[in-house]
Amino acid sequence: VTNVVRVAVLVVLATAITTGSVSVAWVLLSLLALGIAECFTDTTASTLLPMLVAKRDLGIANARVMVGVMTINQLGGPPLGAALFAAGAYWPVVTQAVFLALVVVQLGRLRLPPRAPREPGSTSLVREVVEGVRWLAGNPPVRTLALAILMFNLTFGATWSILVLYATQQLGLGEIGFGLLTACAAVGGVVGAPVYGRLERRFALGSMMRLGLLYETLLHGLLAITTIP
Repeated sequence: VTNVVRVAVLVVLATAITTGSVSVAWVLLSLLALGIAECFTDTTASTLLPMLVAKRDLGIANARVMVGVMTINQLGGPPLGAALFAAGAYWPVVTQAVFLALVVVQLGRLRLPPRAPREPGSTSLVREVVEGVRWLAGNPPVRTLALAILMFNLTFGATWSILVLYATQQLGLGEIGFGLLTACAAVGGVVGAPVYGRLERRFALGSMMRLGLLYETLLHGLLAITTIP
């Protein structure tokens, strides 16, 4: 449903761009709708993996999914989007609509395990959300993980939002240099993901997360003070 909504928003936006009736306000509203839909889509997609993959393979499967995200979303996406935009402002929007339509078709072909029927007299959605929040608050390991993810998303989003200014003003890079900077992050993810399986067999997950966060913190500190591309 959320992907169908995204396709519809993109079709309307592409039509507005093509006819020259688009405005900044319309673009912002479209991005808001796409962002809301993406939150539901990404959350739902993360629940599909355990339904399709054996528990012992979840770590490796998730690492391979991240390779797709890194490669397509961060490595291939920006230069492809720039090239499409150079060909015409509507082409990136049309291309995304086409690919999302293909996603809808693929999801329609997906066969998941049968879901248990909802029990009669079960609690409402709001009550279930409240129960989930209470459970999270009373579960120290998962609570710590949720807070860590929250802080990571905030700091990563803040860093990514100023990356263009950082690349141009602090590192003195041009457009090509900025593209290489984002590509380096993607290449790092592609290189790291295949190693995950071996690391998972040798080290505890908690230790891997602590070392990874410490490593990333030190790297961000280095990025903050350096002026050398």
